[in-house]
Order: sequence, then structure tokens, then C-alpha cells
Amino acid sequence: MHFSQFTDLAAELGLNQKTLSSWVGISSGSLNWARQRGTFKGDASSLLSGVQLMLDTIKTADLSPDAVNFQHGRWLASWMEEPNPALGGVTPRELLGEPDGQGTVLNLLNAILHGVYQ
Repeated sequence: MHFSQFTDLAAELGLNQKTLSSWVGISSGSLNWARQRGTFKGDASSLLSGVQLMLDTIKTADLSPDAVNFQHGRWLASWMEEPNPALGGVTPRELLGEPDGQGTVLNLLNAILHGVYQ
């Protein structure tokens, strides 16, 4: 992921860069390194792309016409911080540091968006 995409993602979520990077387990040193290079590589890039996919999933969901001014990113960031019973009481954010955890969160998000959440 290019650093500019990361910056845009953080802004859309209403988070500072340090907070977003910590959500996926990127250290401050790695964040600074990516800032200097202009890009994230490897696992860091993949994990950030997973968060972007979650945001894109919400943006493409068939929401109510009344949701014209809905702030997708801010909603996602808020939802990530709430303990969820479907995740055993942990927050979705706690699962973002691993690809399998991100898959679990994305599956839950899709279930909620499609009305099959239990």
C-alpha cells in the first residue's frame, strides 16, 4: 500500500496514522520507515489493505437512501472499538493484526450488512 493511500484511509476512519498502524501491529519505527519510502511492504501492506477492503465493503453496501451523509469510515472505526458477542466479546480491532482475524471480522461485517447477523 502506498503511504498516501494509508494517509487517506486513516483520515477517512477519523484516526491518526499512529493509531491506525497500531491497529494492525505496525510499530512506530516501521511507520516512519514506510513514510520515508512512500510505501508499506509485505504483511503491513496486506493488513492495511484488509482494513481498506472492510471500508470498501461498507461503502458498496446497499444502504438506505436516508444514508446520504453516512460517514462510512467513522462508523467502521467506532464499530471496531465495540466488544462484539459474535467475536467472543472482543473488539473487531483486536483481530486486525492477523489475516485470519481480519477474515473473521470481514465475514461478520458482511453478515451484518446482509442482515444475517445472529
